[in-house]
Amino acid sequence: MSIRRLLAGLAVGTVASVIASAPAGAAPSASPTATYPPQVGGLTVSATTLVAGGTLTLSGGGFAPGCSATVAVVVAGIGVVRSLTAVADDSGLLSASLTLSTIGTNTITASCAAPNGAPRVLSATVLVTAPPTSGGGLPNTGSNVLSPLVLGGILVLGGAGAILAARRRRRRGNAESSG
Repeated sequence: MSIRRLLAGLAVGTVASVIASAPAGAAPSASPTATYPPQVGGLTVSATTLVAGGTLTLSGGGFAPGCSATVAVVVAGIGVVRSLTAVADDSGLLSASLTLSTIGTNTITASCAAPNGAPRVLSATVLVTAPPTSGGGLPNTGSNVLSPLVLGGILVLGGAGAILAARRRRRRGNAESSG
């Protein structure tokens, strides 16, 4: 009988905890300062990998019309390397061209207000690589084996010639002593 009471108490406790954790259903506040942390979304970039000195186009939406957004480029281990301002159009879309020259992981953020007045921050990451070397092609990663190969061939031929010369001398020496 005590097991039945234990199971019944467990069932009642589970139901009570589910009911207590249900959302209250309260309406969100209409105040624009109530939205924190800022809304975060994706900034669209024309390329996620770029050679240093290359230009890309960035765009994002959800900003207040006419909002003057701050666009910042932060490089890991260095900090802010570039900052500019771009204005959102009448539909809240932002677009800008940006030249990136610092090699590394560049994080681009655009921050301004959303239509409800709350802060809106969009970001994207672009990897900036070093320009290719002027040599082109593949790098030389091994040693030149042609020179030692040619030298070895010359030594083998020289040794074979020395052996043949020694045999001829011996034959001549033997022929002269027996004659």
